[in-house]
Amino acid sequence: MVFQEPRLLPWRSARENVELALPPTEKPSQSGQAWLEKVGLADAGALYPRQMSGGMKQRVAIARALVVEPDLLLVDEPFASLDPQLSTHLMSDLTALIQERNLTCLWVTHDYRELRQVASSHLHLQGPPGHWSVTTQKGTP
Repeated sequence: MVFQEPRLLPWRSARENVELALPPTEKPSQSGQAWLEKVGLADAGALYPRQMSGGMKQRVAIARALVVEPDLLLVDEPFASLDPQLSTHLMSDLTALIQERNLTCLWVTHDYRELRQVASSHLHLQGPPGHWSVTTQKGTP
């Protein structure tokens, strides 16, 4: 899961935060570093959260969610606290990783523009009393 806030442990480096999600039997240094490279943080493995920008922290959180190679990725407004330009860039990177891995993704957002960029279909919840509708974008299954 990728949360709204990165939820990194402050006493662990970027690499250690990514590796935290791995089972104890994995070779953590290779997997953690490889995922940091995939999210554009190849040189940030030794940095602690206090030494990273908000965007860097969010990239570490994304790497931590993907290091376990999930079949389903839950994403809860991961870019809500970032500036629009960085948000757009990270959204592009994350959607590319999702497509590359062919992941099923449940993405929660209040931003309709974000939804249009990342979703092939969406469930719109409105309430109370709890109305909903499902929409599939043209050209998608």
